[in-house]
Amino acid sequence: MQPAKINTVYYKRKFLNVSDTFLTENAAAKKDINYYIQVPLNHGLALQEFHTLLIDLSATKEEIWSRIYHRTQTEITSFQNNNKFEHKIFNPVPQKNFAEHLQLLEKFTSLRKIRKPEKERLLAYNKEGILLISSIMSGTEIHCVNFYRVTEQRAVNLHSFTTQELKTNDHSSSFFGKAHRTLHWLDMLYFKENGIAKYDFGGWYDGNKDESLLHINQFKEQFGGEKIKEYSGAIYHHPILKLIKKILK
Repeated sequence: MQPAKINTVYYKRKFLNVSDTFLTENAAAKKDINYYIQVPLNHGLALQEFHTLLIDLSATKEEIWSRIYHRTQTEITSFQNNNKFEHKIFNPVPQKNFAEHLQLLEKFTSLRKIRKPEKERLLAYNKEGILLISSIMSGTEIHCVNFYRVTEQRAVNLHSFTTQELKTNDHSSSFFGKAHRTLHWLDMLYFKENGIAKYDFGGWYDGNKDESLLHINQFKEQFGGEKIKEYSGAIYHHPILKLIKKILK
């Protein structure tokens, strides 16, 4: 892949003009909604703190591996040595593959009762060549999937899940856990080989009450990395949206 040098993407969401700006101090051209995603400055003091975990891909493969928990290393090695699998990468993502993986993601978010993926955003990223989908497969069976926004600066994990709860096959929880960790590791190596500077887990919960998010933190921390603080949020310019926001305050 050729890493993109891009920090803003413009797209339509129904009747609204939208921009996503990420990883830059620069402000975007004014649209109905300006999203700022993991930016270093709190534009207009309208954004919220966002914490994430970064892996430095400029380190050697051996250095990155050495920072992974020993037990996680063992699980990755075991999966690679004892299973026939394929590490699939789509970038840009063909329409058929996009639809297939998005359907799996939508089923997963529905079962977990978490926020649904934003199709318009993912389509816009794919049009700009910065959407990448990776998976671990055996034959036609998809075991786990990662969605990324990939630029020269970072590969940012947008969505990550296994198909265990979707009951598409009857593998054990241990199998899915090992496959999921292996997918992250192989993705890191792929991004490193293609000149991406950082691997970004796409968020780290800076709290102590939500057990589900703390569990996700534990998964991410197995790979080492540096915790950083950035800012994310939306600035509304459409008059109706501005009014709704004012009422809800």
